[in-house]
Amino acid sequence: GRLEGDDLTFVHRGEEKGVRNYLPFTKVLRTVRVHDPTNVLFILDCCYAGLGAKIIGRPEANYCLMACTTPSTRAFFVGGSERPIGRFTSAIMDGLSSPDATVSSDDDSIRVEGLFAYAERETLRLTDGRQKPYLAGRLEEPLTKYTPAPSIIVGMSDVPLKSGYSKLFTIVSVLRTRRFEYLKQL
Repeated sequence: GRLEGDDLTFVHRGEEKGVRNYLPFTKVLRTVRVHDPTNVLFILDCCYAGLGAKIIGRPEANYCLMACTTPSTRAFFVGGSERPIGRFTSAIMDGLSSPDATVSSDDDSIRVEGLFAYAERETLRLTDGRQKPYLAGRLEEPLTKYTPAPSIIVGMSDVPLKSGYSKLFTIVSVLRTRRFEYLKQL
């Protein structure tokens, strides 16, 4: 992202090599509002992402913005990969599968506030406190539910063969014909 006057503009690759295109956040916001959605969650992981909250203005009841930075700071990315991912995005993705982002120990719902709190802690940790995430607005509906392990349906789930879940599923499939009196035996 970059600042263009009072707007946040997203920079992306153009159709030709070496050419960049620009998409103003105000244009994205207008497009979203035209469709009158029930709930909107913007997750911005770019430099100056917090400016999106100012552009939205007074948050409408059903609009929420999770930004990786305040309106005046730059974003940090995970280096060493072909397609860099933002530290904030990485924390969001981890939070969607973490019990630490749930509402409580007896409610497995992951809501905006819990996910943001998790992502904020992780982003601050991953950037040594140099990147401060920003939240504006709120949504009450759960985003998802935490599950300790994915549901694996034979022949339907796309699980890499070398993953721990695939190996565990194979072991359980082989052993399911046997009975064990004690967990230790398994």
